[in-house]
Amino acid sequence: MRVSWWGAARGTLTSVRRNHDTRAAAPPPHQLLDRVRKRQPATEGAGGRVWRDDAEVVLTRVAPLLAVTLLALCAVLVALGWLVTDVLDDSAFGRADLALVRDLAENRTGALDAVTGAATWLANTTFVLAVMFGGAVVAARRTRRWVAPVFLVAAVGGEKLVYLVVSLLVGRDRPPVPTLGYVHATTSFPSGHVGAAVALYGSIALLLLWSPGTSRAARVAAVAVAVVAPPLVGFARVYRGVHYATDVVAGSVMGAVWLTVIWYVLARQFAPYASARPQLHRTTATA
Repeated sequence: MRVSWWGAARGTLTSVRRNHDTRAAAPPPHQLLDRVRKRQPATEGAGGRVWRDDAEVVLTRVAPLLAVTLLALCAVLVALGWLVTDVLDDSAFGRADLALVRDLAENRTGALDAVTGAATWLANTTFVLAVMFGGAVVAARRTRRWVAPVFLVAAVGGEKLVYLVVSLLVGRDRPPVPTLGYVHATTSFPSGHVGAAVALYGSIALLLLWSPGTSRAARVAAVAVAVVAPPLVGFARVYRGVHYATDVVAGSVMGAVWLTVIWYVLARQFAPYASARPQLHRTTATA
């Protein structure tokens, strides 16, 4: 009798443990939803519902937050611009900012003229828009959802909007040195070219890094371009006499802050690629 009682108790404990392990191994609801979305093409009825659900959340939650972020970023950059142009202009800091531009202008070489001219094209408005729209088309075809292309367009478009507002309100003149190449705008702060380089190449790198179908070589190349392009463009703009160093720093901050916010709010929340979250990708791979 004692032996059979002990066997029954062991069987009960084993059953309870198995049930507990099964419940613990079950993925959370949002991962199950992402798995279902991954299996459903966007052309089917279920896929259409996914698009409508995404649109509803973007309009009701994401858009207001991004609008507030845009206003806050513009306010901070305008304050910094006024500080640099009105308060620090005649200080040692302002004189050093101008001296750097003059030193580079006085020591130009033919080789650096050519290199900086090519580097400027990496963030030229026409080139940036072409890459942005081309990347948006590719992202839409690969993901069959519109969140990834919207992220790319919003990253570049938001940066451009912030640049226009801040440059008009600050109104800083270009450095008083001979410039290389044609300059469209007359204002200097912040550097729109540098901000565009950060936003464009940074957003492309993020999408490729989180895409499970991207090769390692493509990811390394995208990260390398995202890291090298902004400082290269920044040096080119100062060297060619169209920006101060402080303009370049402000442009980098503008692009980096906007890209970080929009990635956290939009892209990561909606998983722009079918298995964007690394945790989800590992779970489905081992399931």
